Amino acid sequence: MWLIDRQTFREAVEEVIIKDYNENRKCMETIRFFANLSNEQKDIIASALITQNFYKNQTIIQEGDPGSSLYYIK
Repeated sequence: MWLIDRQTFREAVEEVIIKDYNENRKCMETIRFFANLSNEQKDIIASALITQNFYKNQTIIQEGDPGSSLYYIK
C-alpha cells in the first residue's frame, strides 16, 4: 500500500493543472479563432478547457448535433 500526504497530493494536482493551462493557453495563441479575444478572455477559456482523447476515426460530432461544446485539436 502506498500513502501520500495531503500537501504532496495537492502540489502534484496543482502542477498538472498549471501544465495543462499553460499548454492550452500557448495553443490558443496559434489559433486565429481566438485572436480577437483579450488576454483575460483567453485566460478564462484556457482555465475552463477539458482535454479529451479520441480514437483514430472516432466520430466526435455530427452535423445537426446540439452545440454544447467547443472543440479544437491539439
